[in-house]
Amino acid sequence: MSRTRKIVFLAILAALASVLSIVDRFVSGAIFSFIPGAKIGIANIIILIALMNHDFKETFALVLLKALIGGLLAFGLTSFIIGGIASFLSFIVMYFLMKIKDKISLYSISIAGAIIHTTSQLFTIKFMYGMGNEVFAYGFYLYLIAIISAVVLAILAFYVNKLYLNIYNKKEDENKD
Repeated sequence: MSRTRKIVFLAILAALASVLSIVDRFVSGAIFSFIPGAKIGIANIIILIALMNHDFKETFALVLLKALIGGLLAFGLTSFIIGGIASFLSFIVMYFLMKIKDKISLYSISIAGAIIHTTSQLFTIKFMYGMGNEVFAYGFYLYLIAIISAVVLAILAFYVNKLYLNIYNKKEDENKD
């Protein structure tokens, strides 16, 4: 595959992840209005697909773009800091778990990412706002939503990845008629 084609696919993934991140904020806010800050994490479908098909640098760039566009540009600096730290830490954990994916399922990788993401957010909020440990009591609800969402998103990522591979692996010559 040509370098240009690979860059185009990564740009498309970055755009999808950013849009899904923004949409997720509104959808999750409507569904979980009684739990401020709770998110489904829809963009994680794209991150999982990138982890399955691309290397560290490419997926890291995707996570960075998603954090910049979906966090900083769409919702501001505070959102970027809280979400960005959580996104990077969960990406690192999921990346290393993908290295042993023959011993661990995509569901486990997704759940681990969700747990790290939620934990990172809670610690970041605790330190940014000087809160006590009471912030972690609130975490129970966030963890519950995160784990259920992670399982559903892993299922969706598995099926969406099949579609992605069909498109990604098409020969460039097929489109030249």
